[in-house]
Amino acid sequence: TESKHIAREARLVMGTTAEVEVQGLTEPGPALTAAFAAIDRVDDTMSLWKPSELQRLNDAGEGAPSPDLRAVLDEALEVAAASGGSFDPTVEPLVRALGGFGTPALSLSSSERAALLARIGYRRVHLDSLSGKVRLKPGTRLDFGGIAKGYAVDQALAALRSAGATAGVVSLGQSSVGLFGTSIDLEVRDPEREPGEPGKPWAVFRVHSGCVSTSGYDQRGPHIIDPRSGEYATGVLSV
Repeated sequence: TESKHIAREARLVMGTTAEVEVQGLTEPGPALTAAFAAIDRVDDTMSLWKPSELQRLNDAGEGAPSPDLRAVLDEALEVAAASGGSFDPTVEPLVRALGGFGTPALSLSSSERAALLARIGYRRVHLDSLSGKVRLKPGTRLDFGGIAKGYAVDQALAALRSAGATAGVVSLGQSSVGLFGTSIDLEVRDPEREPGEPGKPWAVFRVHSGCVSTSGYDQRGPHIIDPRSGEYATGVLSV
């Protein structure tokens, strides 16, 4: 929809509804197209639901990543180290075994879980600074499900800025939102509240520029996995 110098568009991408708003352009169409192209590029690079560069890297065990893939991998490994492995991009074998990619969820025995954990650990990823190649130890596979949407939002915002927009908002479902040149109010609600259940938010905060990402059991069932134990995270309803 368009109203004066504000335009909005929504598309289905990355398994969710992506919404882009752009301000300050008399012809916003190219900017919206560029923003969605950036999101599609990230999806085509990092999806584990369809053939992608990340799938090919996982299958081969090594390769020279594109700039997008390398940027996300570098950031993911940095966060993994800083969090002591609470976040770990090598969690893919566990996610797959627990049905995270549409495969039947397995009821893992302690020995099966231990075998999967032996394949997980961010230190099992080797980056060659000279050749630029990535090498994964045998059995290790990458999953950027906890970071790719945020990167896609960043890239879409950059596309809007490059197009000359004075303000922009990019939202990927209920998990990631980013903006510049404007502000939005975000509500923090009880994650145990049923969808649509009335009740006042715990808090409301205003974001002027930047990005916010979240995931919780209120958005969908248990899916937050502790890579260190191989179990679903406990004592955490939303992050």
